[in-house]
Amino acid sequence: MTTSCQAGDVAPKEVNSIANYEIIAGNVTTINAAPTFEGKDLTFAVAAKPSNHKNKIMIDERKGTGRIQSEAKDSFDGTVVAKNACGAASSGFNVQI
Repeated sequence: MTTSCQAGDVAPKEVNSIANYEIIAGNVTTINAAPTFEGKDLTFAVAAKPSNHKNKIMIDERKGTGRIQSEAKDSFDGTVVAKNACGAASSGFNVQI
């Protein structure tokens, strides 16, 4: 992976939206944020603050795929950030459990 922005490289760009999720408690839902962004050598991070600590959200920083583990009723917003050496882009979504 390149550690500095090279001539001709560009910062990530949001090209699609991440879907909002309605999940029945007790299920695991897969998310795929990679198609949301365009760019070279992207890494991914997700930020969310479920009000119920039993609910978890995680993402593979290299693949941009992740999962939402829903255990109890909740409603929260999440943000996925895609980064490379040239910059970052983000996309938000909502989760209803």
